[in-house]
Amino acid sequence: PKEVKPYTIIQKGPYRIAVTGVTTVETPVATSAHNITGIHFENAAESLMRVIPQMEAENPDFTIVLAHVTGEPTPMPEFNTISTDATFDHEIGEILAMPAEIRDKIDLLVTGHLHISFLYDNGKTLITQGKSGGRELTTLRLVPKADGKGLEIDRKTVQKFNLTHAPIYKGCDGGYDHPETLQVSSMTITPDARGYEMTSRFE
Repeated sequence: PKEVKPYTIIQKGPYRIAVTGVTTVETPVATSAHNITGIHFENAAESLMRVIPQMEAENPDFTIVLAHVTGEPTPMPEFNTISTDATFDHEIGEILAMPAEIRDKIDLLVTGHLHISFLYDNGKTLITQGKSGGRELTTLRLVPKADGKGLEIDRKTVQKFNLTHAPIYKGCDGGYDHPETLQVSSMTITPDARGYEMTSRFE
């Protein structure tokens, strides 16, 4: 579609962050046909082979690829543990099999599609995938590189959170709890009063 750009550059202070996205060739059988009428889906790795050099010509300080693609690591790492020796199949495997001069330009690969959770780091590219439906969050910090040229991920800050909490619905006769705080993974959060006001209309 003509309104879809191949990539964008986000300016954050003095830094330029390049972002592009790819989606799986399975899309035509994974969504309603009327959503994709007239749209052709190319191989993700082939698309990145074409787009990443275009992004690099813009001299970004950090490059992110958002990839709705197939592929899972073997072996599967434990939750919140960064794997460094896994191998990937399907589309993620094809992306990692790209020539190093293209592949290693990807600093962060945020993936999804198979509803699984993992972290992987080959020393150049960090890959994170977080289940489905916004149930998981990966956080990390970007810091200036030692040579002052661009940004890199501070690997010590990479952390996953399960965004789930105990149910607040007590059943048909019990209504809802409106707790002042909720324990979500290792975080204690305070529900927003505006959210409670909104949901109370539906209750």
